Amino acid sequence: MKRAGERLTELVTSANILVLASHQNGILREFCNRAVVLERGVLVFEGGVDDALAYYNELIALSRESGRDARPDSPLGDILQEL
Repeated sequence: MKRAGERLTELVTSANILVLASHQNGILREFCNRAVVLERGVLVFEGGVDDALAYYNELIALSRESGRDARPDSPLGDILQEL
């Protein structure tokens, strides 16, 4: 784990742009300054890391409460309601 962390730090510091996909909040907060949330491959949020994590957590909570996969105000909400 230590070597992997060192390698990731090396990649981040040497890259002009690095795309990192993760569900690990700590890693995202440590290495990222911008974040996106994708829903079924569609961009539904773009912004700061903390805001993106809050949006993602709300998305998950709403989908669990409703039994649906999409957040009601997401671009896919209307499509999924029709299905």
